[in-house]
Amino acid sequence: MKKKDWLIIFLIIIFYLTLLFVFKNKIFTYKFNANLIELYFRSQDIPHEVKGRVFLSDEEIHIAAGYLYLSGYEPTKFNFQHPPLIKYFYGLSILFLKNPYFAQILLGIGYLFLTYYLGRKTFKNKATPIVACILMAIDPLFLDVSSQALLDLGQAFFSLLYLITFIFFPKNFILQGISLGLFASSKFWAPVLFFVAVLVTYKYFIRKEKKLKTTIFSFLLAFFIFSLTYLKTFIDFEGKFNIIFYQLKILKYWLKHSITSAPFSSLILFLAGYFKTWWGKKEIIRSNIWSPTWPLSFISSIVGIIKNKKNSHKIIIFLIPLLYIFYIGFQAPFTRYFLIILPYLYLGLSDILFRMLRRWRRLKLF
Repeated sequence: MKKKDWLIIFLIIIFYLTLLFVFKNKIFTYKFNANLIELYFRSQDIPHEVKGRVFLSDEEIHIAAGYLYLSGYEPTKFNFQHPPLIKYFYGLSILFLKNPYFAQILLGIGYLFLTYYLGRKTFKNKATPIVACILMAIDPLFLDVSSQALLDLGQAFFSLLYLITFIFFPKNFILQGISLGLFASSKFWAPVLFFVAVLVTYKYFIRKEKKLKTTIFSFLLAFFIFSLTYLKTFIDFEGKFNIIFYQLKILKYWLKHSITSAPFSSLILFLAGYFKTWWGKKEIIRSNIWSPTWPLSFISSIVGIIKNKKNSHKIIIFLIPLLYIFYIGFQAPFTRYFLIILPYLYLGLSDILFRMLRRWRRLKLF
């Protein structure tokens, strides 16, 4: 990228931080209180019986777990259903800055940077990634997750990093393996299987590339990186920790807890903003975090698939959001699950908008 690109990225980051400071300013003044740990040991995340059970939010649980991990506690004992990587980030942020949200802000900045990079490399202009990053920065979901200690932003960041290394650094198994391992270590690894399946299919069956060696080596390195996040566990168990059986235990947990009773409810939530609750009276309610740009982006993705060649890198931008929304169709509907596809949605929408402008007004943009 050129100097002008770095200036654009800098301005986008300033815009993003300004939005956070105006609308989510509490995250900048938050100070970690050790009393949270006492509450955590009485929370719903502790499986055995405790006196005075209290219920904490997901982000409070992640913050407490991150602090415990950095204090030397073994990660499979607390908040076991998620890999520990992002919670380690929260712990480090608490250790050095007394505030876990700075780790989240850095992940948000990184996510915007990667979105711009992907758009610049794919569409070969500045306008498309600029508009996509602006749309992302003002997206209510992105701003909301940026201000909460949830694992989805870290997962989304590393998923995009993996896609970029896979597409634009095809011979570098080290970059691919590290990014894939970090992706798998950020949250439950089921989305990793989705991205790997889509990218491998695109590379070897659509683009007809035959060299599998790089991909195989990257998988082996990714497993090593993933295992490293459980280093404390291996040490405590003197190397007798079976990480594969442990991940199967987590898979069993998620199959039991994340299946929806209404198939493709995530699609309805994405397109219309409504979903059916699986608690209480099981009512149909509207999400308080939804954007009308989502269904517009959905349509633009369909148009993009029709308009672009199948073996073009552009096709993967348009294809991933559609496939992913259907992929999560059998999971409980949460708006934060859509965070991982926002870059593709907004890059695709921006590209289609500029195509329309060029046709209607015959403008040369950038």
